[in-house]
Amino acid sequence: MVKFRLCLFTISFITLTFTLQPFHVLSDEAMIINVCDKTPDPSLCQTCLNSDPKSKTADVRGLAMIWITCGTRDADKLYNDTYNLYTSTNDTALHNLLDNCWTRFIGARDGIDGAGRVRRDQGSDATKLTITRNVIPMITFCSDLFKNPEVAVPEYIIDETKVPFHVMSDEAMIINVCSKTPNPSLCETCLHSDPKSATADVKGLATISITCGTRDADKLYTDTDNLYMNTKDPALHNLLDNCWWRFLGARDNIDSAGRMLSDKGSDAAKLAITRDAMPMITYCSDLFKKSPTVAVPKNIIDEMNVVSTDCQIILGILSNF
Repeated sequence: MVKFRLCLFTISFITLTFTLQPFHVLSDEAMIINVCDKTPDPSLCQTCLNSDPKSKTADVRGLAMIWITCGTRDADKLYNDTYNLYTSTNDTALHNLLDNCWTRFIGARDGIDGAGRVRRDQGSDATKLTITRNVIPMITFCSDLFKNPEVAVPEYIIDETKVPFHVMSDEAMIINVCSKTPNPSLCETCLHSDPKSATADVKGLATISITCGTRDADKLYTDTDNLYMNTKDPALHNLLDNCWWRFLGARDNIDSAGRMLSDKGSDAAKLAITRDAMPMITYCSDLFKKSPTVAVPKNIIDEMNVVSTDCQIILGILSNF
């Protein structure tokens, strides 16, 4: 096992966890254990911190700086190993693939190293942005690129870059996952609405997004059904007669995606969204557009658009599996 095996995502997440701790508490072995227990990989965290004798007398800010040093060192190894392979391989496909990544890995290394200076000069919020906005996307890009089955990327390079998504569980992970959806802001708002997102793996985040989609679809159905039952406008009544039950079906199918994910996996959950839920929303969206003379209230249209976006967000998160 490569010592500390980089695991840049985990490094980022542990760094962020540290920045949220009170700074006045002094560190001993019990404190190191307590702090590391709040991270996704307590063993890796303790190994890193105990590698520096200063951890015995450091406050939590000092522990964060030690961890940043570990991350910088491991990122430097990743960069060097990747660059050496890039310049020496005779495999054209591998060479071309690594051409997209060795520069990103040096950028990630410099970004982690820079997080230490940012932490000292600008505080924890700026440090979070350095990691989540500047470092993680570089690693994520290459991690996704390495999934190309036609190019044989050596296992040691993958080990130095990849951390399983099931150990990512903090703000950085939420930002990373939501960045792959069509509406990152709505995605982050949804996930933050559930306290369990702070400790959830990607499957847990997908489940939370399904809960948001079910809730929004239920509101759409309820408001549409109430309007259908109470409107005095015959044209609007007839139009909604095609949709209130479709919105009910969309709600139930989004809800069923959670059970599919739990029982049958992500592919079954995707089908529940793409095959069963989204066509019902799309049908009514198209119907409303084809009926410009019928005054469909704005709140119904807005709620329908939210549910449509919810479905795309769910699919975006499920794409991480």
